[in-house]
Amino acid sequence: MIWKTIADILDTLFVPVMFIFFFTGLFTLISGLRQVHKGMYREQQLSWYEYPNVLNGIVIMLLNLFFIFFIAAGHAPNTVIRIIMNLTAVVCACLSILCALRARQRASILPLKRKRPKQAQPKG
Repeated sequence: MIWKTIADILDTLFVPVMFIFFFTGLFTLISGLRQVHKGMYREQQLSWYEYPNVLNGIVIMLLNLFFIFFIAAGHAPNTVIRIIMNLTAVVCACLSILCALRARQRASILPLKRKRPKQAQPKG
């Protein structure tokens, strides 16, 4: 009885959490693409897939797809559809792990943004 109640609560919260997760990934992806655009404006020679924010946005969206396919596969009536959805979920998980590793690698290579130190003003 208690497990059914917990499952009903989680099933009700699933859709709003996935929307929030999706829009977080979309926001991260768009902010990364803005960095790409700024880099192109400054004539930097980096591709879009070399920016960590772009890759992190893709990771979040692929993880979102993983959870959607994995949970939806449990509700699928046909065994073939269930297998296809589970395989798609595994592919999304593997791609998200690869993108996360690439983003971590690129984040350690890109130079940090440093603000110029303010000149000390003489008092007096």
